[in-house]
Amino acid sequence: MGQIQEAAGAFKEAVRLDPQDAAANYSLGVTLQKLGSHTEAAAALKRATELQKDWAEAFHFLGIAYDNLGDHENSLAAAKEAARLKPNDVVILIGLGYALRANGKYGSNRTLAARCANAA
Repeated sequence: MGQIQEAAGAFKEAVRLDPQDAAANYSLGVTLQKLGSHTEAAAALKRATELQKDWAEAFHFLGIAYDNLGDHENSLAAAKEAARLKPNDVVILIGLGYALRANGKYGSNRTLAARCANAA
């Protein structure tokens, strides 16, 4: 984990130098997620989505961070936004499927599976 911790430190410094940098916040969030710092990851990823509202991947990883925190409602909201922004991205659609399942919405996954098949 040494290199990942070093990367997190570098991204924290980048965010400190320019808190309005969506890419730095996103990279920090993804890196913190890998380190298991889910609360901090969610905060950084949320900031990235606030700074760049059309970034599907940031919403996707925000959904994962929320899921890791057990916040399934916000996880689903983030996953839905990611899928709205990139409706044919299979990875994002799979993330939406996990979020739907975590919220007990199993029926929605049939339609989602068809969307994945069409997107692939």
